[in-house]
Amino acid sequence: MSLLLIMAALTLLVMLVSFLVMTHEDRAILREQEDRPYRNLQAGD
Repeated sequence: MSLLLIMAALTLLVMLVSFLVMTHEDRAILREQEDRPYRNLQAGD
């Protein structure tokens, strides 16, 4: 039984870490998209 609990805990931990990494990447992409219009305006001026 303890082995199953350990495996379940490791699986949940891996899922949590991957979820945090994905959300961090999404935030970075959103920041880049928000910065682009300002850069384009500066380049146009």
